[in-house]
Amino acid sequence: MKVLSGIKRIAFAGIAAGALIGPVTSAHALQFANGDAILAVYANGTEYARDLGSFSSVITNGVNLDLSSIISQVSGPNTLNFAIFGANSSTDVFFGSRSPLADWTTQNKNAVLPNTLFSNTSGWGTLLANASDARNFFPQADPLSFSTNMNASGANTLGGSVPAARGGFAQVGDVMHLFTRTGGPTSLTEVGIATFSANGQLQIGPAPVPVPAAVVLFATGIIGLVGLARRRMSGTHKDTA
Repeated sequence: MKVLSGIKRIAFAGIAAGALIGPVTSAHALQFANGDAILAVYANGTEYARDLGSFSSVITNGVNLDLSSIISQVSGPNTLNFAIFGANSSTDVFFGSRSPLADWTTQNKNAVLPNTLFSNTSGWGTLLANASDARNFFPQADPLSFSTNMNASGANTLGGSVPAARGGFAQVGDVMHLFTRTGGPTSLTEVGIATFSANGQLQIGPAPVPVPAAVVLFATGIIGLVGLARRRMSGTHKDTA
């Protein structure tokens, strides 16, 4: 009886531990909520996707990830691309582009469709939430892949939500400019910079603050005056000698 009682206690402990741990697949499956920044690395028929967490936190706190282990699994003859995007609502979205804000024309800004990006992102998130596997890697044609849900045309427009002329991607090894849009076209704001090096190091931080031209001219003038003063002082010392 004591042996049987001990077995029951062990079995109960195992069940309790299993309840705390939960199903392995659901615990590690790719899922994301509204407001999260999603990273996709894609090309060569295989793709990687990851939830980076709250976009506001990503920009505020920065990101420094070593993803070198994934490079060999998605590399191939074609240059790897990466995308970062997400949505809080149908009017509050964020995404990355290879083009800085200075290159965006009024027409480009008007071509951004926040409602489309929100719809596409939410639809993909729903599919992933309902999935029973635990993958972060997907064949390009997989129903759960980034390309199937966000880049089916291969035009890097995040499902038609950003203009092809300012595609929502960058090549691995290049700089990506991160934007938010919280209203009309003029609310498009560059808020961060992302780099994904060829060796798999992902870094995200705030956008650099541009220095006004007037400040540059002022600083240049000061440097010139200092140089002129030094030359005059040098000439005075020579005359004295």
